[in-house]
Amino acid sequence: MERWSGAVKPVDVIYLDHAATTPPCPAALEAVRALLEPGRIGANPSSPHRPGRRVRALLDDARDTVASRLGASPGEVVFTSGGTEADSLGLVGAARAMRREHGRRGVVVSAIEHHAVLETAAALEREGFAVERAPCDRTGRVEAGAVEQAIGRLTARGERPAVVALMLVNNEVGTLQPVPAVAEVAHRAGALMMSDAVQAPFVEQLEVDALGCDLMTLSAHKMGGLPGAGVLYVRRGVPFEPLWHGGGQERGLRPGTENVVGIVALAAALDWARAERAAIEAHKRRLESRLLGRLSELLEQPVDLNSADAVRSPGLVSLHVAGVEAEALLVELDMAGVACSYGAACSSGSMRPSHVLQAMGLEPERVRSSIRVSVGVTNTLEEMDEAAARMAAAIQRLRGAGPSRVRRVGVTTP
Repeated sequence: MERWSGAVKPVDVIYLDHAATTPPCPAALEAVRALLEPGRIGANPSSPHRPGRRVRALLDDARDTVASRLGASPGEVVFTSGGTEADSLGLVGAARAMRREHGRRGVVVSAIEHHAVLETAAALEREGFAVERAPCDRTGRVEAGAVEQAIGRLTARGERPAVVALMLVNNEVGTLQPVPAVAEVAHRAGALMMSDAVQAPFVEQLEVDALGCDLMTLSAHKMGGLPGAGVLYVRRGVPFEPLWHGGGQERGLRPGTENVVGIVALAAALDWARAERAAIEAHKRRLESRLLGRLSELLEQPVDLNSADAVRSPGLVSLHVAGVEAEALLVELDMAGVACSYGAACSSGSMRPSHVLQAMGLEPERVRSSIRVSVGVTNTLEEMDEAAARMAAAIQRLRGAGPSRVRRVGVTTP
């Protein structure tokens, strides 16, 4: 796949952190350019006058596009500021409503969820909800049986489940999760099913009915849109209450004037992502194979992936580099012009040990020596060759330096 004509990046930097954010795709950029033409926007979409109605029409068109791609109705689509807000709003809004309407106070989340879900669950726990965390296996997969056991633990505590949350694709190791099977377990127990699909806009199945989701979240900048826009799908009839008040926007579930530019770009990006899904997936597989194959050749040993035996989303890998600490390697790679990360973008700035790798039961040394590499459609096969060369050189330098010379950057590791 040719590099996007609209993408802009320094020629000396090879960007391998697409799981953190993707460059805007041409469809999103074109949508934004059209909106910036004089007279296209400039009014509040909630205003009743003609300029306001014109902007409202743009918002409605974007909602229709998103709904069609999710197999939902437009009235079930709530726009947010991003994936984190959507996760928090979805989990809290559903849990509180289920407690109020049905007396259910149980929440089940997987141990590998994004911090947006895990920290929200912890906040609900402080609020009096009973929270159980479902473990994963060594590949990062959460089986339906583990969720059923977590629900059983709630029942043993005298609590009935209100919401079960399991992401569709793990953001650190790329493992696809059995959301439909878990949804069946949740629904049998009378709970709602929520899925964070932020890393899943390019997977084969994204329709909410097929997945069994009552709530689902997306983020614009993970799929070629702009930062500052997200989606929360809320199935019609599901108990739900807003976190904030002060406006009737988004059916009263998310008050505040909508980010029309970001939302229109989000809809364009999602439409593009779904239309080009198969080609994008194939391109990512080629990139991943080229990078890992070339790296194996240069290091004269097979690459070691933390979820090698899992069914994974292509192009997102957790790479274990024996004998090298991740923090030191990331510094070396940054200096060499290769941009990748330690784990989730929201926590990698602090370099905290990956809760996902820990939940997988990996040894502390392996957790300390793992980095996340995620490719995207803006990458080329030639870049994979160059990235592998730079990565191999950095790894060999650090291995040759010995532990006393490995640079430290003030990070607490397990």
